[in-house]
Amino acid sequence: MVLYYTRALSSSSGIELRCFLIMLLAIFVINTPVSYLKRDKQNDIAFQLQTINDTLIQRKHHIESLNSLRSTQIAKQYFESPLAFDDLIDNLLAGQNLISDIHIVSTNPSSSYRHQGLIHSFNPFFASPQNSHSSQAFIEPSKLNYTQFSPIYANTQHIGYLVVEVALDEFAKSTRNNILLVGPSGFVYASSAPSHRSSSSISNTEVALWEQLSRSRRYTGMLENSDDYFIYRKVEMLNDSTAYLIKVVDKTEFIPKYFYLILGLITLASGCGYYLYKFRREHQALSKISYQDELSGLYNRHYLRKLEQRSTLRHQSYVGIFDIDHFKQVNDKYGHDIGDQVIKRVAQAIKVRIRDSDYTFRFGGEEFVVIIHTDSKSIAAQIFERIRTDIASMNQAPNVTISGGFSPVVSSLPQSLKQADQMLYKAKQGGRNKLEAYCDKAA
Repeated sequence: MVLYYTRALSSSSGIELRCFLIMLLAIFVINTPVSYLKRDKQNDIAFQLQTINDTLIQRKHHIESLNSLRSTQIAKQYFESPLAFDDLIDNLLAGQNLISDIHIVSTNPSSSYRHQGLIHSFNPFFASPQNSHSSQAFIEPSKLNYTQFSPIYANTQHIGYLVVEVALDEFAKSTRNNILLVGPSGFVYASSAPSHRSSSSISNTEVALWEQLSRSRRYTGMLENSDDYFIYRKVEMLNDSTAYLIKVVDKTEFIPKYFYLILGLITLASGCGYYLYKFRREHQALSKISYQDELSGLYNRHYLRKLEQRSTLRHQSYVGIFDIDHFKQVNDKYGHDIGDQVIKRVAQAIKVRIRDSDYTFRFGGEEFVVIIHTDSKSIAAQIFERIRTDIASMNQAPNVTISGGFSPVVSSLPQSLKQADQMLYKAKQGGRNKLEAYCDKAA
């Protein structure tokens, strides 16, 4: 590029100042996007770790809820009549891998019982009824096993223990890649990262990293070695000890190869750089909107808002709202894991009954919305009623029913949803496990 000057040349000091400012600008242009990319990626991963931690908390609460079994009559009468308790445990353990075993043992077990020594060491503590609400637990890292002992009392007499054994690899399992759950000693309880095996120890393989992690007082953060970043979050394990949830990320995922060369070209072509920046921001905003509910596999509210803009939903559609009856009792009695399974079963039952041209959504919790493309009230009522009866006739425990209300889509989808919701309330007030239709002479 040729420059033509129409005034006197700047002084030497002025040129030096401009060069200095250009250097500062170059440093800013190069480092600011790099820092932004790293921070943005780190925030996304931190959100992933939070989601995984929420799952661990749910599993922990489910395990802790099993302690209530020790207060039941079938547990207190186990040594006289064990069959009722054994049948209950068989049902609880069926179809899951998290709880490996639940059993009751006396305060004086046989010598063949592998925890005999622990039982004898616990007995003096639990001899006093004042400690009846306490529990004892220990982790066997080499066996990936967690065992919890809860005392059982007949009146005020300590008669035995409810023993719950948990498979740590199932407790820590994650569907996401490159995730580690590391115990307070550096033992890896679970790993989906090829670079680190389960049952290994990062205190041996990543000595410097483990030293930094052990000294860190931050709840979350990021560490690095020569090839990877380690984004971590402190979590609470089953025995209330501190563990670490770690995402292993290759550095090239943060800063792609040849990034600085590409950035230099983008800097020279500032117009293209601005366009690509705006495009990337919009793409990120879109990518954060998920149209599918993760648990049920159905559409969510975001997709329903998108459908509201389609005129095809008006004058030839019916919308129904369903709610699982007494769902809170299911969660309270069986735990949230079983509650999640119930939601999945109900969602599948709804999907089976609707056509490819229809839509079904999960609105959160136990509420579902179904849109049927038809101008016939009788057809819509038949489909909605089949959904209700299918769910009511399911044989898999726990058995649940649903209540529902439906309305034609006339003026607007939000208004029709409100009308269907009124009918849902009417069905609940009328005894539940019912379907009510909105009566509108103009429909």
